[in-house]
Amino acid sequence: MANNEYQPSFNDICVNEILHFRLLCAQTTTGSALYVFDENDVAIDFYVFASDGISYDHPVKKNVLAIGPGT
Repeated sequence: MANNEYQPSFNDICVNEILHFRLLCAQTTTGSALYVFDENDVAIDFYVFASDGISYDHPVKKNVLAIGPGT
């Protein structure tokens, strides 16, 4: 879930627009995954620039992000 929606849509996003998502997996037994799909339901690449509050030296290209459970 994100913003109280299961598989939310962001239909008003423009090409090359920068979006920032802050994610939290508050489950205790299973993880989650984040995919970004285009209008044709094809997973697209995105860039991760921090994890667990630690910034990377450079953005890392991904097409899926696995989010582990918190303890």
